[in-house]
Amino acid sequence: MVPGKGDKVKGISSFGSIMDIVAEDVVYLTRHGARIDSDDSEWLKKCNHNRSDDPHLSPSGHIAAKELAKRLRKTLPDNHIKHIISSPYIRCVETANAIAKELHIQIKIEPGIAEVNSSRNPQFLDADQLQIQFPSIDSSYTPVMTRVDLPLEYSDGDVQIGQQPQQEK
Repeated sequence: MVPGKGDKVKGISSFGSIMDIVAEDVVYLTRHGARIDSDDSEWLKKCNHNRSDDPHLSPSGHIAAKELAKRLRKTLPDNHIKHIISSPYIRCVETANAIAKELHIQIKIEPGIAEVNSSRNPQFLDADQLQIQFPSIDSSYTPVMTRVDLPLEYSDGDVQIGQQPQQEK
């Protein structure tokens, strides 16, 4: 049975239609577009940074991000997307930025969803540094986790030999 106007759903207050429920509870996930390091093994030498685990999007990755943004706008004309939450890795922010521009909403940078690559601290920019290049970043957002809150992760090699992750010195 689909709840109607005035019906209670599992103790939640009244809703006008099932779409009201869906619109409030849907989470869309996407992976970043194609990375430049897949196309260009010399990419890091061409960048103005040395964050080897923070490659930007490739040209095809930028195209895919723009195509996704346009598709979301066309598929969701009422713009049910209210928040964009992104990992601070540049490839993720570039992908989110294409969507943010298309939907006219800001990006919340959340280090807590960043990939932790092994036993060293992740190499990504903080939100204030990213905002210089990406003005659509929401500077008022307070992340749930900060860089220092991220636990070190076991690398595949550590797991195989049963070692604890090494702290970066």
